Amino acid sequence: AANGFWSIPVHPDSQYKFAFSFRDRQYTWVGLPQGFHNSPTLFHQCIVNILQGVSTPSAIIHYVDDILIQTDTKEKHYALLGEVLGLLKEAGLKLNPSKVQLMRDSVTFLGVQISAGGRIPDPAKVKLVQSLPRPHTVTALRSFLGIVGFCRDFIEGYSEIATPLYEHLKDNPGKKDELDWNPTSEEAFLKLKQALTMAPALRNPDPTLPFIVEEAVSETSIIAVLTQEVHGKSIPVGYFSRTLTPVERAYDQCTKQLLGIHWIITQTEYICGFNNIIIRTPHTPVALQIKGQVKGVSTQRWGRWITELDSKRSQYHEGGNYHTGAACWAPALDKKILYKCHPSDSAQKAETEYLPVWQKRGFCTAENDILYHQDPLAWVTPEQLHLPLILYFHQISGHCSPARVLELLQGLYWWPSIKEDVDNHLSLCLVCAQMNPLPRKKQVPMGNLHLPEGPWDTLQIDYCTNLPPVKGGYKHILVVVDMFTRWIEAFPTHRNDALTTAKILWEQIFTRWGFPHHIESDNGPHFIADVIRTMCTMLRIQQAFHIPYRPQSSGIVERFNRTLKSSLKKAILESTDIMVKSSPDWVQALTGVLMAIRATTVRTTRHSPYELMTGRPMPIAHPCGVPLPTSTNYQHQQFFAQLQEVLQTKLLSAAHNMGISHFRSAISHSPMRPIQFQIGDSVMLKKFLRVGGWDTNWEGPYEVIDHLGPNVQLAITKRGRPKQMLWFHGDQCKMYEKQQQTDKDDQ
Repeated sequence: AANGFWSIPVHPDSQYKFAFSFRDRQYTWVGLPQGFHNSPTLFHQCIVNILQGVSTPSAIIHYVDDILIQTDTKEKHYALLGEVLGLLKEAGLKLNPSKVQLMRDSVTFLGVQISAGGRIPDPAKVKLVQSLPRPHTVTALRSFLGIVGFCRDFIEGYSEIATPLYEHLKDNPGKKDELDWNPTSEEAFLKLKQALTMAPALRNPDPTLPFIVEEAVSETSIIAVLTQEVHGKSIPVGYFSRTLTPVERAYDQCTKQLLGIHWIITQTEYICGFNNIIIRTPHTPVALQIKGQVKGVSTQRWGRWITELDSKRSQYHEGGNYHTGAACWAPALDKKILYKCHPSDSAQKAETEYLPVWQKRGFCTAENDILYHQDPLAWVTPEQLHLPLILYFHQISGHCSPARVLELLQGLYWWPSIKEDVDNHLSLCLVCAQMNPLPRKKQVPMGNLHLPEGPWDTLQIDYCTNLPPVKGGYKHILVVVDMFTRWIEAFPTHRNDALTTAKILWEQIFTRWGFPHHIESDNGPHFIADVIRTMCTMLRIQQAFHIPYRPQSSGIVERFNRTLKSSLKKAILESTDIMVKSSPDWVQALTGVLMAIRATTVRTTRHSPYELMTGRPMPIAHPCGVPLPTSTNYQHQQFFAQLQEVLQTKLLSAAHNMGISHFRSAISHSPMRPIQFQIGDSVMLKKFLRVGGWDTNWEGPYEVIDHLGPNVQLAITKRGRPKQMLWFHGDQCKMYEKQQQTDKDDQ
């Protein structure tokens, strides 16, 4: 049918649901649109209703807008074709003359070429697959697997062959990501192309003959072929396969075979219908299932489904191997089963019943003797010696881990709670607490920075220090970054004190760009001094201070500091000879570096800071004499209106991109499992200033008296001293002892 979807009108009461805008005008669909999710289903049902009036419905097969008419004589074909065309005309549908295939004994229907001799893949698709090069991106690989997977019924063991290619699509990679191609992938790619090129013709199903299913299960896949015997020769009707899930791969072989039988029968149901099915399998799972010797919830569910079918068992001999299977299955839901399974072989009984018992007992063996415990006998230790023994072995082993201490103890001593006691007592070892590092997986996950509401809403400021002194006495750079646009300002200074900071903020930032709502910084004396606090209070600016020794809290300005230093070094190396000039003038290179940073697109916002501030890319001179694009001669009011529109679009895009970036940042750190600190817990605090090479890494213990958030900050005080509110990040603390430790442990 040509433009079949548009032939179905949409009710006027529902037309508003399909409204859309195009070039500042509003439209709506009055006919069924092609992009609607339910359009194929609705049109298919429409064709079903139209073709109900034909005289021979069994001679017509249709799928959505494709109709196949099959008859055994020309006279019948002409008559049936006339009926179908008349019904379609009466319904107001049209046909596409370029796609109509009339009076042929071989037609292409739904991508498959069908004739009296059977079915083969569409030669055009086969030729297309042969010409496809090796995929380099995820999109190209998905396209190749989509074309080949459409013809998977013609490829024996498709799932097992294509498994290396599907490995590249795990974890949902990006569409343009490059593939990590390897020899295994190349072999699978060539095998699929060769298998499709040499695909055999599949027999058209004959409902008068029984169907034969030959099924096998490997470690990773279920493979089956559906055949029918004609003149003593098996001819394939279709190939079926699928990969096993990680859970299914852990099944024993008997359960895998039962899963394969259940899957292939349900998979071929649309072909076999109510015909008899002969199943040939290298195992006897059905007999074991009916006797109740295969355990598990899934297998019991399959068993109830199997017992609803009449079956009988037969032996199939081929090449000296016996394949036992359930044969001639036909639905008989209203009959009782008069079937009793033969006794199973001893090997299968051992596999299904005795192997789990043997595994639970540790695979112990005995030859003409009784079973016994192979470990040496251990001394049952009185309770008074538990702690001295643990501390003794912990000290002589060099304060090793609890697992090592437990290993030393279990060779000679035993008591019921030996493992718990070792863990509890060694968690109180002060020496280990002062030296052992904090495990990576127990660190606090990275959180999200405060998202500003717009340009110049929130600033981050910091000093870039440790720069070589230059002419003029400049040794520091005050860096100011707008968190929304990522616009950067940098000012060389002689000192990094509070008065210098306040002067630059007033003269260079506030008077040029206006007053922000928030300023974030570290706890340096140049930011927490009274002059800065007073100025911010008078200007209604809220100050936020980050945790000490935690540069991640000021991640944006710290990242710009690194970029600034690196760019300055590159500019100096390019323009001067460091070996000759001992003190390069980085002040002169600073302005050019700032221009380059402002013109570079930021990955988070996907715009350059200059674009978000001015609404247009930064004009840059071209070295080849290419003329710069001339600006349109706008009037002021017209330019202002266009600038507002452009800025609004870019700022909204940047805000959206920043939200996505923070979300991905939170996801990427989610595998960490932070410790949940509670009030009253004892923790060790990381030392930031150590004296000498033998100083400890941690100090304490300290007591937790408050916390802001479950994993972010802690307020601690040292035991035996007045409590002080000292805030630290969760990664700077580690648990020393749990709150629920008993007095018995302290003793």
